[in-house]
Amino acid sequence: RDVYDLHLSSFPDLSPKPVAAGTTEFSFSDDGRWLARLEGFEPGVKPDLVVGPSDGSGGRKLGPEVEQYAFSPDSKHMGMLAKYSDAARAGTLTIAALPDGEIKPLGARVPNFAWSGDGRSVAFIQRFLDPIYSVDLMVHPLGAEAPVKVGKGVFGYGFTPDHQDVLFRTACIREGRACNLMRVPALRPDTAPRLIAEGIYGYKVSEDSQRLLVTFARTESDTYDVAIRKPDGTGHRTLHTGAKLPVFLAGKDGGRVVFAVGQGREGVYTATTEPGQAQAK
Repeated sequence: RDVYDLHLSSFPDLSPKPVAAGTTEFSFSDDGRWLARLEGFEPGVKPDLVVGPSDGSGGRKLGPEVEQYAFSPDSKHMGMLAKYSDAARAGTLTIAALPDGEIKPLGARVPNFAWSGDGRSVAFIQRFLDPIYSVDLMVHPLGAEAPVKVGKGVFGYGFTPDHQDVLFRTACIREGRACNLMRVPALRPDTAPRLIAEGIYGYKVSEDSQRLLVTFARTESDTYDVAIRKPDGTGHRTLHTGAKLPVFLAGKDGGRVVFAVGQGREGVYTATTEPGQAQAK
């Protein structure tokens, strides 16, 4: 059940040809060159990750017992959680250069990972047990000798759209509703992280990476204050107090913010994110 035989049909005739038996899922790389699939089904054992040409001709085993995998955005590497444990909900993050380059494990007890948009860096959460349990953020520029630990006790992370920085929440209190937002260069993770905002609940970055939308959880109600600032932490402007989630940035430049309001002013509102023009309409 839930295991299939994988076939491939090519244009223009679309005649199917068999690629692999006992597969659970598959995906193509963004550039269309590679076909990845989880195959080699055995009862009670997770399948292996195999990657080969997109025409289905052959393939190379990149990792055993893989649960999650993702091509880098430039389609030059594959990231995977190998030797995955359902009980721990984590595996060994492994990076493989395509098509036949080095296969490199980066860390064990990894529950998730993310590629930078340019495919030059990977960030991931790693659980450490010694000397005390800690959930830490690691960043690895491709080609570096080893990943760098950039933050301890991290709750949420992501690359900026311009691929330059990694943002992450840490030092959280109130059950994760108030955290410090930090920033570290994606290609220089050994640089000391910089504090961008204190006590935030969530954040969003405009597509041009020039505006940062942050929300603050209020203590007296299930609502949030909405503010805008520059990604370096300067230029703070509060746009509204007491909004509901979710909150959105609109437009590639993040020129407007959209949010819902309750408590007698029910409706969906929009406000400009330019300094000095924070009145909602």
